[in-house]
Amino acid sequence: EEVERAIASGATYVIFWKRDVASGLFKVTATYERPANALNEAAKDGDSFVKASARVSMPIDGAGPIAICSRSGSKLTVPNTATYPDFKRRDLSLEWGVGKFTCVPLETGVLEFGKVTKDQRETTKGSEYKESSRQYRRTVFMHNEWKDHRSTERFFKSLKTTLESGVLRGRESEVSLATAF
Repeated sequence: EEVERAIASGATYVIFWKRDVASGLFKVTATYERPANALNEAAKDGDSFVKASARVSMPIDGAGPIAICSRSGSKLTVPNTATYPDFKRRDLSLEWGVGKFTCVPLETGVLEFGKVTKDQRETTKGSEYKESSRQYRRTVFMHNEWKDHRSTERFFKSLKTTLESGVLRGRESEVSLATAF
């Protein structure tokens, strides 16, 4: 039931931290990642926030959010992973773009869920690139952007950065085919 609520809330990952009283640690025993987290086939075999988190053990008597949630027996939301005190996976969460997550205490451990927002535009091509870059597109064209657009230097900058073009990355196979002939 809690997992369904987590997914319905927009979570892209779920981690179950099982309490192991004998060792005095919480250990990852179950995970779920939405398939869309890995934007290309190569990324599916690579690392992720969930996989990296599974390599970390949390002390049961610790001061981090997993331990606090378990001891208090109440839901805990970490609003900002960058500033939350005693958060052991701070660097990991910053690397993968996990800015906020929620912990829910269960009988045998803690369920953690949140959203991975890592900018994966650099690792994708084709239609995957177009979809992953959509969220970073400007929605408002203000005066400063207009000045840059009208600049005569824009032409030379465009020539220098042609190979970094999102259009070329999005249509890589078609452009390769056309330039081959």
